[in-house]
Amino acid sequence: MPQLEVPPDHPNVLVVTGTDLYNGSDDPRDKLRTFLYGQTAEVSQGTHDFWCVFGLPASSARGFGEGGERWSDASLTPRPMRGIASISAPPDAVRGGNPPTASDTSQLASLLYPLHTALQEVAHHWLVYPGRLNFTVDGRTEQMDVDDFIHFNLDQPFSGPLLAGRSALHWSTYMQADGSPMDGQKWRDLGPDEGLNHWQWIEPPQLSVQPSNRPAIVLTQEYNDLDLMAMGVITADEAYASTGGRFSWMEPWYSAPLPFLAGVFVAFSAQDFLYFGFDSDHRKLGVSRTDGTRYGEADLGADYHPWPGRGNTGVALRVLHYAGDPLRQEGRAGPRLIFQARFDDSALRPTVSPADFNVFVGPLPAQIPGLFDGLSVRGPLAVPPSSPNFSGFHTVATVPIRQRPLAVGLITKAAVPIWADAVYSHLETLTPLAAPGPGSSPHTVYALSAVPPELPGSVLFGKHPKGPHLHQPVKPPAPLVLPWQGRLRLRATAYAEVTQTDLPGDDPRQPPYDHTATSDKAPKVVLSAPAGDFAFGTSVAMWRSAFRRSAGGGIGANPAIGRPGAQMWGVARSLPATNVQVVSGYEQQPPPEDTYRMAFILCAPQRSDITADDIASLDLLREYWDEAFRLCTRGRRQSFSHLF
Repeated sequence: MPQLEVPPDHPNVLVVTGTDLYNGSDDPRDKLRTFLYGQTAEVSQGTHDFWCVFGLPASSARGFGEGGERWSDASLTPRPMRGIASISAPPDAVRGGNPPTASDTSQLASLLYPLHTALQEVAHHWLVYPGRLNFTVDGRTEQMDVDDFIHFNLDQPFSGPLLAGRSALHWSTYMQADGSPMDGQKWRDLGPDEGLNHWQWIEPPQLSVQPSNRPAIVLTQEYNDLDLMAMGVITADEAYASTGGRFSWMEPWYSAPLPFLAGVFVAFSAQDFLYFGFDSDHRKLGVSRTDGTRYGEADLGADYHPWPGRGNTGVALRVLHYAGDPLRQEGRAGPRLIFQARFDDSALRPTVSPADFNVFVGPLPAQIPGLFDGLSVRGPLAVPPSSPNFSGFHTVATVPIRQRPLAVGLITKAAVPIWADAVYSHLETLTPLAAPGPGSSPHTVYALSAVPPELPGSVLFGKHPKGPHLHQPVKPPAPLVLPWQGRLRLRATAYAEVTQTDLPGDDPRQPPYDHTATSDKAPKVVLSAPAGDFAFGTSVAMWRSAFRRSAGGGIGANPAIGRPGAQMWGVARSLPATNVQVVSGYEQQPPPEDTYRMAFILCAPQRSDITADDIASLDLLREYWDEAFRLCTRGRRQSFSHLF
């Protein structure tokens, strides 16, 4: 039978131990509730609004699932049960019986994760439930669009505000959520950019928390105005005073940086490719290899206009293969590849309706204009000069090679589950002829108006029929290859299904759709490499590049790995807070004296698993929690975390 203890030195922490309650890896909350409801104890039915449950050993303290909303029971008195929240292991704040001073930065820092977690898990009693909020949009009553991933996959318009994020229980990363504990991100509006709105991720807000006679710590999360409205803390008329009473979100088209590549490849084996194209950013090109070697990168600059409506919406990519001359005759160097790019609109040729942002794609050219300008059609390829910018063909990298290419082609790949959706117009080759005969042409144009036939068999490199072929190692329900407007879209999707749900278990069709030395899920168009000197190329434009709505803090700046904060481009939307209505039955009344009673509970398999410092650290966290909750609710709600 579990054992209860209220340590005399820390009478506001309840310690519950026993392997029949918690084995160190499972979720103890069901058993804990059953046990305590059957006791006449400090914590039982109707004694507290929330239980905050911590577990030891630390290695298994996380992963109990979302907040404790499913344990709510409004029928209990004198206090309804609002939730049993799983937080984490106790912090490492008290060492050797000594609480931290202002100079004990690591001990103080250990308080931040459980405090941020508690702010989120407790608030799951109110947030984020799409069915509990209505929005008046153009006179219609709408709810959050929880099917945005379907609309991405099927090129459909969105059906409501893009506010629902991870598991539809948190705020979307597309929302200006002001650093909310509910995965909320904070964005700076940089204004219009090439016909789209442009937002930049910025550091979340800082909130100093200092209980009586304790050193201050700084939280980087606090409830936003929509949080506080749902919690019943503020009214719609009070919300978003600094933004004219409006909250906002983005319907994203592009995000950066993202780990994707969309362009062309040169293959030496199934595990060794050189890639060239849009690289991690819809505004930048890069040349890299499967082993991670990077050979060059370039910013397309101010003359590039990726959003349809102006010229230079895409690029023509071409790769020149010089077989080399072993005798170094005529000054020719050894075998090498030259990667060049120039602005080109063949992939889209678009116009945009300013009224509704509908995109109209122009006619497909018979071939990519000037793709092989400056290259000889007889004898060895002449090395063309590099243009100083992308108005002409600019060399991004030159790579010496020792192997003959086996194949060339088109590829879109992503290292994590994101959307990377690229449009390709034509795959073309140039094979200079020593002595052109009647009817022979060095220039071959392969149209991409239909999906090419699939490679026969499972071998990537072998004796294949002439012409381009599709190589699609996995075929998830959400299509990775789409014929579109006479072009071909190769894309990596954020989910395997057309809907959000990933396929079960270890299904190989799950994202990400990457190409590495050990795995290949990326869609490709493959063409056998011509012999001798040759050039090949395509025209490509980025249709969409976006992170998942559930990306959360994963898009933030991380100096340790050299990652800048994300940027996002799209159509910014906003609504007045007064257009938000809490669905009938979910309106929140303030608790007695505006105070919620909280119980802090520590569980472990054995009493010996818990040290005196663990209990003291949890008691200290409790003090910080009370003050943090008061500040995050702007002094209108209190937490009373005493057991008695």
